This record gives sequence, structure tokens and C-alpha cells, in this order.
Amino acid sequence: SLLTCLLSAAACVLILCFVLRLGRFNLHVPLTYSGDALYIDAWIKGVMEGNWPWRNAHLGMPFGADWRDFPMTMTLEAIGARILGLFTSSSGLVLNVLWLLGTGSAAGFAAYGLQRLGIEKWIAAALGIIFALQPFTYFRGVSHFNLMFYLVPLTATAAIEIAAGYIPTGRSRESGTHPTLWARLTECTRRVPRYLYLACVAQGISYIYNTFFGTVLFAVAGVLAFIVSRRRAAVFASCLAIMLMCGATLVTLSPTLIYWAKHGKNPAMNYKSVDQTEFYALKLRYLLTPVPNNPLPPIRYIQKKLDRKSTRLNSSHITIS
Repeated sequence: SLLTCLLSAAACVLILCFVLRLGRFNLHVPLTYSGDALYIDAWIKGVMEGNWPWRNAHLGMPFGADWRDFPMTMTLEAIGARILGLFTSSSGLVLNVLWLLGTGSAAGFAAYGLQRLGIEKWIAAALGIIFALQPFTYFRGVSHFNLMFYLVPLTATAAIEIAAGYIPTGRSRESGTHPTLWARLTECTRRVPRYLYLACVAQGISYIYNTFFGTVLFAVAGVLAFIVSRRRAAVFASCLAIMLMCGATLVTLSPTLIYWAKHGKNPAMNYKSVDQTEFYALKLRYLLTPVPNNPLPPIRYIQKKLDRKSTRLNSSHITIS
């Protein structure tokens, strides 16, 4: 139900505005001015002024800012910023509105995906709001605008449908005819849900993090469907989804690839170490054991005992400044 998705998105935005008390703030000022928010706001302003997403001639004298060394791969968000820029010249307002719309879209798309998987529509709407308003939303905010996850429900739903065998197979061959390979591919392409095409292309021209995890999901979904039921249509659908996402990503990343081929990579960008993948990773333990500072003394005692056994790279000891 389209109405259910729209209501879920609208309710999510209203709740977010109420919790953050946005009525007390000037929305022309970015909600966050620290960390990456400065870079994001400059990027939004440059796009609104007519610059390409990887170039800003008005920033960095005398040659301008060349951002191909640090690709954002957010063509979809750049299109949204350019459209909103037709109605206002305030980059802070555009950034805040895009973030609110992205969070609301996460709720609407989650409600849509849950309905496709058989969840009753009003339950799906409520779960969509919960999904969109998870702590990650508040913790990152506009400072990590690029990490919005509004397209994740669509790609995840498509992967689940592929793994569960919801992609129908081609026609039976009872007539004894043997269609050509092109005819079989055309038939399989026609049976793939249309939203999968849109979701994969949109994710491909959005931030590359979720594109990477999306390709992993589709690869696993295709393998599972083939192992369980030998469904070639599912394998075709998963390969098609991966090709669409990777192809769109290659297009939006091409300026950076050309730049790297000519000038090489900037060694100053190698500031992230392999250790951080373990340091910041979500451990399975935290999905099964008590959370820190539990109000119940016995459970708090268990949690403290587990912390004493933790390794040096225990991510629960990270202090967020």
C-alpha cells in the first residue's frame, strides 16, 4: 500500500522533528558543524552553485578544490541537492531537509519491503519507523550525511526475495520447444521485480559503503537459492542486481579512477588502518550479552565479568568525544 508507506515516512519525520525539537532551531544552519559536517556542507553548497560533485572552483585558492582524491560517490544526493537548490540558496537548509527526507524515506521503504514479505501493512509501517529511528540515525546525523541508509530496505528485501525463491522461473517446456538463450534471458528479465532495477541503480549512484554490502547480500542470496532449490532464475536475478549496482558505481566513480590513473593516489589518504575494522566492528557478543550499565545488579555483574575477559580491541571501551 503506497498510502501506508507515505504515512510511515511522514510519521517518522514528525517524530524526528519532535524528538530533536527542530522548532527551536534555525534550519538554515546545519544541525551539526563538527567533523565531517563541514566537508558535507561545503560539498552541498558547491553542488548548489552549479559545480560537479567532484569539483568546486569556488573553494581553495587559486585553483579550486579537486575532490577526486576523496570520492563521495553520492550522485543521487547531489541530484537532490540541485533540485532543492532551485527553491533556496541556503546550503544548511538543503542539507537538513535532505537528511530529514532520507530518514523518512528509510521508514517508507522499510514499510514497503516488509509488506512485500507478507507483513501486515500497519505493523510494517510501525516497524519501518523503528528501523529509520535507530540510534545510528541520531548518532551520525548530518555529520555523516553520506551514511544514510534509506535504500538498504529495498536492496535487502530484494535479496530476501531472491533467497526465498520469490523470483518466478520461466515457462515450462511441455510443448517440446527449446527457446534460445536470448529468449530465456528476456523471460527472466521480465520476471524480476521492477523495484529491484530502480533500487540497484539508485544504490549504485549513492554512497559506496551500502553498495558493497548490497553486492554481498545478493551474492549470498543467489548462492543460497541455487543450493536449496536449484533455481537458475534466482541466480540470474542476483547477478543482474550485482551488475546494475557495480555498473552504476563504476560510472559515478569514473572521474576518480581516471584521476588516479594519471596522477596516482594521494598517500595522505592512507590514514585508516586495518585494525579499525576490528576496533569499530559490531561483535556478535553484543547481540547476545547484557548491555553496559544494566539497571539490574545481577545482569550488571555478568556484564562486568564479561568485560574483564574482553580483548584489547573491545569496541565497548571506545570513548566518543
